[in-house]
Amino acid sequence: MPAVFLRAIGRFIFPFQLVHVEPKMGQSPSLPSDKEPSQASCLGKRLGYRDIQSTVRECQFTHRNWVLPELLENIVTAENVNASINFKSPSVCNGEYASRVVENAPKTFAVLLWIGQPQVIEDLLLEGFTDAHLPLSRAETDGHLLYGKGGKTFWAFSNIEDNDEGDKRDRIIDSFLDRQWAVLTPVFDDAINADQDTLIHKIHPKCALPLSNKKHITKTGMSIVSSCELHPYHYQDRGKKVSELPIRVAVKELGEDDETFERETQSLFRIRQFDNPHLIRHIAACKVETPYPKYYVIFPLASDGDLHAYWKNQDKQPRTPGLIRWSLEQMLGLASGLQDLHRSFPNGSNCRHGDLKPLNILLFDESGTKRLVIADFGIAKIHSKMTAVRTQKETDTRATTKAYEAPEAHKKCKYSLLPRPRVYDVWSLGCILLEFTIWLLYGLEAVEGFASWRPNTWTESRPGGFYAIKDDGSPVVSEMVIIAMAQLLKHERCGEGTALGRLVRLIQTEMLVAESKRRSDAPRLVEELGRIVGDVVQGGDESLWSTELELASPGIPEVFRLLGNGVGAGFATQ
Repeated sequence: MPAVFLRAIGRFIFPFQLVHVEPKMGQSPSLPSDKEPSQASCLGKRLGYRDIQSTVRECQFTHRNWVLPELLENIVTAENVNASINFKSPSVCNGEYASRVVENAPKTFAVLLWIGQPQVIEDLLLEGFTDAHLPLSRAETDGHLLYGKGGKTFWAFSNIEDNDEGDKRDRIIDSFLDRQWAVLTPVFDDAINADQDTLIHKIHPKCALPLSNKKHITKTGMSIVSSCELHPYHYQDRGKKVSELPIRVAVKELGEDDETFERETQSLFRIRQFDNPHLIRHIAACKVETPYPKYYVIFPLASDGDLHAYWKNQDKQPRTPGLIRWSLEQMLGLASGLQDLHRSFPNGSNCRHGDLKPLNILLFDESGTKRLVIADFGIAKIHSKMTAVRTQKETDTRATTKAYEAPEAHKKCKYSLLPRPRVYDVWSLGCILLEFTIWLLYGLEAVEGFASWRPNTWTESRPGGFYAIKDDGSPVVSEMVIIAMAQLLKHERCGEGTALGRLVRLIQTEMLVAESKRRSDAPRLVEELGRIVGDVVQGGDESLWSTELELASPGIPEVFRLLGNGVGAGFATQ
């Protein structure tokens, strides 16, 4: 219904008539009534283009503008609205109509101020418009008729006086339709049970992402990872702000096609349903719907880096009972993450990670509590429940890290053409826990030394893997790995019944088992690691040892010394 008609019947809706009065020079417009002017009218500021422009920022991913919501809240107040518009329609009092603007359409009013047409808000409100109707679009039948969300139509812009050329009104409408996207930046909700649609955002080409301070981190394969800040107003948990401060996040830009994006986000959405603190929970996945779509996945940023960075940064720290206990607890947590990851989903499918390595295990520090988290599900696979019905063809492993891959992945392994089992991840975790134990007992240099001894015959790159393939295609544990585990069990802290000794034996007998059919599954690991951690907790830290363990330097076995530095060159393998 045209706004001019609505204004005509306005006197039957409201008991008072507003009269337009031109302000004196240097004064803001005022709205007289039968009462004294409200304090809001006297104190308000007449807003304009520069006020809104000051709230605008450019997104460094989409290169589109967005309005900072907290600045908008401070600017679009009832006082300022009153001072910025000469209302023509009836209203109860000076402040009430302005309050309707603030309550129902502050974003739209900001855009109208931005394009120099604040008076249009009055006609929009008379037509029942609110911000919930954004975005607006032109009707095909009449370019001055705009459609809102839900199909409601609005004639307010048709009341704008046109110029002699007849294009002023069209240019104003075009400007509004373009700039409205600056106030439609998506809000991400981190609720555990959020709908999949709320976690996969389809972003209009003209819309920005609420991200700033972008810094490049790394490029891996077809993906680019950057760190940046997520605006707190755009990050919620069940409708409430998570933080008052910007949230540091990692943004993964995917270079693959739509199918790859859908597959990865499907995995991430299912994984977050477990709410396991040792599995990364993505904040949102975004598809910018340009002619050549762009894909982004947003994760919490692990400010303390990954597991390898932790080993490096904490290498000189004394190996106290508390550190050993924390390490064992985190190993249990990682195993529990695998257990959930391998658990069947409601539709009968299940998942494996496929690329576990220290770089994909992130360290989060929340108020002094450190936690290891399995991340990067870029090549996580969702499988059907019945392994037997899967197509028996070689699985694509182009994106995996060969040093930690299980032997059944190698093309010369006689099992390489079989469907890859979930215990593939158990092997990879066994490699990581073995290195973790070496680090605890001997330090990072020993981890790197051990890597230098492993032959790269099968990985064809450094560092070498943890397995070998016999001439008949049978997989076996690498001889260097067997020697390394034997050396660890000789350490005084790995004696019979000790926590670390039991851990090494678990790795040796149930995780680094070349035949996948004989390898333990994740629930079994959780059970055994749970017993180890439970005994440590029950016995107290002193049950490990009573004094701090200093890193041994002269007593480090040769298998843990860097090959080629003159120390380990004559290592005997028998």
